[in-house]
Amino acid sequence: TTGVPIESIGDWDVDLIAPDNLEDALVAAGKMRPEISLWRALQTQKLDEAELAERSRGPELSFMLMGAGGDRRDPMAKAGLVFSWAFEDGGARRAKAKKMLAEANAADHHALGAMMDAASETASAWASWKAAPSTVNAAERSVKASDEFYKIERVRFNAGKGTLSELLEAQEMLAESEALLASATWRQRLAWTNLMAAVGILNWDEINAEKELKSAFLSLSKEQVAP
Repeated sequence: TTGVPIESIGDWDVDLIAPDNLEDALVAAGKMRPEISLWRALQTQKLDEAELAERSRGPELSFMLMGAGGDRRDPMAKAGLVFSWAFEDGGARRAKAKKMLAEANAADHHALGAMMDAASETASAWASWKAAPSTVNAAERSVKASDEFYKIERVRFNAGKGTLSELLEAQEMLAESEALLASATWRQRLAWTNLMAAVGILNWDEINAEKELKSAFLSLSKEQVAP
């Protein structure tokens, strides 16, 4: 399945729908990246113009109506087919056809370059996306272990067997692990966002705004666990 556009990526509960594999992601990028579509459309346009210019150099058969005022109901009106051939046009039509072909080739070159860039960006984004879940899972395990440790230290402190410094140290470890989980979760969503952008689904303006928002959040999280 391919990713789908969403109104906002600020909701951390949103389903992170992404291509199933790198091959699907590369195919999606080839179809959805706007710059590739733009160059391909321009290439098609120039090829069509070149074909029209070439055709205009050949014979033409047209219908002509002659008579008083061009009224076909006039008994004196005559209709006929006119065969014409451009024997000489100073090479203008041939030159135009060549120019359109050259511009079509240039558009094809740009499209291929855009496809290579898209493939590189998609492969890099895909690698980050696939690596993100393991980081999140490790952070979740750390939070669970830190939470258990904090509960034990709290019981020991309430029973008079532990010190306040030990309890505060356990609490600090829990806060740090929770901050790391928040960071890992955000980085997973950032990896997803970059992948969606690489395949041409999200625009960079939305992404840059979201990066600034999450950077502020991460800074705040770090301040909360700072000694």
